Amino acid sequence: MKIVIFSGAGVSKESGIDTYRDEGGIWERYDQNKVCTLPAAFDHRQESFKFFNECLAHFKDAKPNAAHLAAAALQEKLGKDVVTIITQNVDMLFEQAGCEEVVHLHGHLDGYLCHDCNVKWPREEEEFDPEEKCPDCGDSARVKCDAVMFGENAPEYARLYNIKESLTKDDYLVCIGTSFQVVGAEMLFNHDTFQSPKSININPDGLNPSMAFGINLAVPAAEGFPGVAEQIANEAERNLTASTQTRSRQANRSPGMG
Repeated sequence: MKIVIFSGAGVSKESGIDTYRDEGGIWERYDQNKVCTLPAAFDHRQESFKFFNECLAHFKDAKPNAAHLAAAALQEKLGKDVVTIITQNVDMLFEQAGCEEVVHLHGHLDGYLCHDCNVKWPREEEEFDPEEKCPDCGDSARVKCDAVMFGENAPEYARLYNIKESLTKDDYLVCIGTSFQVVGAEMLFNHDTFQSPKSININPDGLNPSMAFGINLAVPAAEGFPGVAEQIANEAERNLTASTQTRSRQANRSPGMG
């Protein structure tokens, strides 16, 4: 049994981070076509870095909520090879909660990327520096934060496709806090997981393609996911116990007479 947890902005919203659609949020105060769209962001470099530094300041006091913590607890109990966490968010709240090897589909704000050299390195200062130079080519003109901008390739989408294709009817797909406006449901479901009783949607907004899921919970992530995570952990424990008992019975059988 594998468990895939796919999250959107609704998870971080419960920790106080604005979504793209929040009225009066950070996104409304900037022209997205300038600050987070390539190649325009390189031409409006100072404004682009100002936008992302404002995002960093907004993220600074955010703490993982019950959904992040439940994901970390589930992964710790069952292992990172069983529990895969995929997020569209550029914050690091899952990591702060204790999750490991989180797949950030759209990158994150924890480092830099040289768009020419494809070199990445960590952000050591509290804010992004518009004058930061690439450690490979020494230039700063094409250095950006390591978050995927509009008009830029998102390399982790290939990994998402491979994960989707690997899922079977015995696996869980749990989507929490996403509207599917960026990543559509067709990018997550295969013929085994579509409408499976183990495909679970947790979102209070009613915006999702609910027909694709076996279970729909119209509640916030921090309210709905901890209980779902507990149910999954209990099922995994029952499966492990049953498997252990089966192996024990097989080992105790007397050899047949030939």
